[in-house]
Amino acid sequence: MAKPAAVDPFDIRELDPTMNTSLERCLLVAASAALCAGAAQAQAGTYRTICEESFDLAPGTNLGQTGSGSGWEAAWYSGPTDTNALIIPGSPGVTIGDAVGNIAYMSNSLNDGGNYRRISGTGFENITDAMFGSATGPLFGKDDTTLWVTFDAQKIPGGDDAYGGLSFFIFLDPNGVGEYLFMGSPFLFDDWGLDTPTGAPGASTIGQGNIDQPSHMVYRIDFLPGDERIQFWLNPTTDKPSTTADLDLMIPNFRFNELRIQSGTGGGTTGGSAPGFYFDGIKLECEDCEPPQALAGTPSTLSVSFGGNQSLILNAGAGNAGKTYFLLGSVSGTSPGFPIDGLTLPLNFDSYFVYTLSYANQPPLTNSFGVLDAAGTAQANFNMPVGIIPLVGQQINHAYVVIDFAGIIPFVGFVSNAAPLDVTN
Repeated sequence: MAKPAAVDPFDIRELDPTMNTSLERCLLVAASAALCAGAAQAQAGTYRTICEESFDLAPGTNLGQTGSGSGWEAAWYSGPTDTNALIIPGSPGVTIGDAVGNIAYMSNSLNDGGNYRRISGTGFENITDAMFGSATGPLFGKDDTTLWVTFDAQKIPGGDDAYGGLSFFIFLDPNGVGEYLFMGSPFLFDDWGLDTPTGAPGASTIGQGNIDQPSHMVYRIDFLPGDERIQFWLNPTTDKPSTTADLDLMIPNFRFNELRIQSGTGGGTTGGSAPGFYFDGIKLECEDCEPPQALAGTPSTLSVSFGGNQSLILNAGAGNAGKTYFLLGSVSGTSPGFPIDGLTLPLNFDSYFVYTLSYANQPPLTNSFGVLDAAGTAQANFNMPVGIIPLVGQQINHAYVVIDFAGIIPFVGFVSNAAPLDVTN
């Protein structure tokens, strides 16, 4: 018996003999590469900035009662005289910082003086907790969320401060703890790392020193059921590194809603001729934390040959619990939309809009008018009968308003996104 010919796994003609040109082979290879690139891109995370501070303030400004950036609940608290930190130019002589150039100079006159700023939880209700012990929220650190912390820091060359860094706190913590995590140079280590004031592992550093050099810190915290996982990279090439971390530890369970930057000797007395640390470019981000859509329609396509049902899930948030909703529709698009009470409902006015407004809870919609539950959610449905040929090629959109009856005159206080439905043959 003749030995079967060997198959070249890289010769596409072995898989499809009709593909016998170099062009066809290149097209298939290119398509495969595009699919691989798409898969890699799909695996990458998406990120939202919770808060950031680049100290874009005039040099010579005391940090207290001021602030820049976004995502904050209040201005900086910088001691009773507002002077625990000073804004100075980032150059010459100081090389850390963002393009603006100004940085925060710690321990200008008061050793061990902290600078505190509360973080806003608005818009991040899906990744915050309402309670942690006796503390009430919103509190960041909800289980199954991931946060990234980045900042620039440098110990003042020749300075004698024994620690300097950024900490996570609970504001006026009724649990009696306050500080839950310290990131930077822990007390007496003269190295970069972290410290866990509430328990093991305590102070941990990477053993590289050089904290008097401009340094860029990246921390990733995975909040898990029970203890949390934290990873730390010093001077990575990207703010979302996938390389092995310089530190990778489990730390005690915690929540927070405030951060602090501070340095000092730990003794409460003024340091030497050059006490302190420089800080800049603080940013807190969450990964894969997009809030759920206010309105989600499934499926997004129906056929007139078979008809079917589109489920419409309403999620207006717990702040709208118990309020009245009204789901409407349009077959003529979403822009410019319909203005109402200072908001814009993303539905254009047409005959279907009028019909859904006039005939609530009537076919083709069910539960189009009702009351949101305790979580601010509800479910409606759009039922498309078989055989309505004029709908082929059309897109039907639905959106809803939430009506607030708290005042003398009811008003629309919330509008959803539009949920599209494409109709095919």
